[in-house]
Formats: sequence, structure tokens, C-alpha cells
Amino acid sequence: MKDNDLGNVLLEARQKAKISQLELAKKLHISRQSISNWENNYNVPDLNMLKNLCKILNLNFEKVRKKTCYYNKFNRKEMSKVVIFFIIAILLLITVIILLITFRTRLSVYNIFIEDNDTVALRNGVFVESNANYYFSLGTLELFDDNINEYMIRIYYKTEDGVKLLIESNYTENITIDESNGYEEYFCDLFDTDKVYIDLISLKDLNVTSTFKLEFKKVLKNNKLFNIKSRRIFNNQQTEEINYKSSFSIENLLKKGYTQEYNKYNKKIENGNFQYDLNTSTLFFFNESTNLKYNFKDEIIVGNEYDFKNKTFIINFTFDEKYQQLTCYSKSCNSYMDYVNLLKEEINLMNN
Repeated sequence: MKDNDLGNVLLEARQKAKISQLELAKKLHISRQSISNWENNYNVPDLNMLKNLCKILNLNFEKVRKKTCYYNKFNRKEMSKVVIFFIIAILLLITVIILLITFRTRLSVYNIFIEDNDTVALRNGVFVESNANYYFSLGTLELFDDNINEYMIRIYYKTEDGVKLLIESNYTENITIDESNGYEEYFCDLFDTDKVYIDLISLKDLNVTSTFKLEFKKVLKNNKLFNIKSRRIFNNQQTEEINYKSSFSIENLLKKGYTQEYNKYNKKIENGNFQYDLNTSTLFFFNESTNLKYNFKDEIIVGNEYDFKNKTFIINFTFDEKYQQLTCYSKSCNSYMDYVNLLKEEINLMNN
């Protein structure tokens, strides 16, 4: 028997109180054998009996209770609750981290260009790839010895199964694919930026085609789990355009019949569509044969109308409104003011 175990404590306290086992048993209304069993550590009294024992023997109940199995059971239960709590907390933390890693926005931004050559140059092309969306903007194509507006473009990428067409259109400076809903209609997991090509097809002779490889240079990749500060990447020209603010308020555009789609505002009229690009402060008009563009910063109108049947331009011009200077690329530009007035009337409407 250990000196500090429960049986020894009860025995010493009873002897100190000069009470026999029989007398103590009578006070507790139990048998003398029960007292003997407790003092020999064969078993222990329940908590209510222990309280009564402590009162009779003048013992501190809390100190005595710690020597019983009840205290150890209580401690084990409490420890079990703490361990379970920590396990649940760790599992929740792991789940949150997995969700953040799985569903965080992963982003890669590429500049698109064509290697230096003697035929064509491409500037301001952008491709943005994320786990939720793809955005492709061809940018501006310039031919050194010809008018790019006299060409149709075809953009495609080569797969193991053949060729997948992305875009086939008459050239404008507003050729974009914005898959904001992530349906991957044009792009997929197999999309390879190293295998994208562009064909320039002459509208004067459809058999004349020039092929170039589109180069993609990654300028930003977001690998951080949390983004405290976003990094903005633009070249000098893009920054200048985006910082330019037009006088049109979004509220006024919506009142004039425009509907918002991200940073662009669209309006359908009887003979075509207007589109206002908030980022570049540019107003577009287009239909099946006509493309007009007015840049508010440069005050320059670019316009053309193409006759697909005869494969020739009805009109193709650039008009500098600031200096009232017309540059004509087609046989005749006598009716250019009709196109200019179409844009100017819409601009007046937008301002009022």
C-alpha cells in the first residue's frame, strides 16, 4: 500500500479521529467490511459516500477525490474532448486550404506578336488564361507594303488531329474572343500557345495567302495563394489609353439604350450595332459590310465598307477630325461624311 493512496489516507484519518471501522460503518449506515475494503484499496466509495467520509474524518474532499478513479476518468474525458476538438479544427483547416488551392484564380497573361519580318507587324496582342476564363485580343496588324483592310484573317492552332479554327473574319482592330463564362468553346486544356498560326488572305485574290506563327510571351503568372496587391502590366501606349477618361458616364450610356458587358457597352439599332469600349474610349459601329471606329483620344475616325460580291471596297478611309484631314484608300471617298455623321450623331446622343 502506498502512503499517499486513497486507502492509506482513509486509514490514517480514521485512526487519527480514533474511530473504529465498526463505528465509522454505523455512522455511514454500511457494513464494517466496506470500510475495510476501502482502506485496503479493494474498491472505492462512490462520490456521495466519499463526501460523507470526508465530513466525518475532517478531510478535504477535492484533494481526496483526486486519488480516486473518478478523477482519472473525468480527466480522461476532458482530455478526449480537447483532442477531438483539435482533430476537427485541423481537418477543417486542411479542407479550407484544399478549397483555396483548388478554386483560387490562377492567371497567366501573354503578349502576342509576330517575329520580325518584311511583311507584317503585330502590336498590342494579348492572351489571358485563367482557370475560369480565356480572353484573346489580336491587337493591331500592319502590312508594310499593302492595306491590311484588304485582307481576311484566319487564326487557328494545330492539334494532333488536325487544325482547330479560332477566328475567320475580315480584319478589324476589334477582333477578340472573351470566354467570360468559361465554356471553352474556342479553347480547351489541349490549347498550346506554341502552335497558333495566322493566315492573311487577300480579298483581291483569295488564292494569295501568307502564313505566320503567332508568338506568345508570358509577362505575368499568378502563383500566389493570396493576392494582397495586384500587378498591372501594360505597355506605354496601353497605359496612356486606359488612363484616358471620356466624358460619358456609365449611367448616361445605360439611359441611351446601351447594355453593359464587362467594360464594353453595346447598342443594337436597325442597320447595325454600336459598341463603346470604356478602356480605350473608342466608339465602334459595325454591320455585315461596314466597320467604323472613332477614338476619342486621337479624334480619328477609321471607316470602311466592303462589297463581298465584287470583292472590293465601296469606301476605305481615315479622317482626322482635329485637323479635318481625309486620307482615302479606295477609288472614291466622296460619301465619307455620311459615315462620319453616323458616328457623330451617336456621339451627340451619348453626350446629351
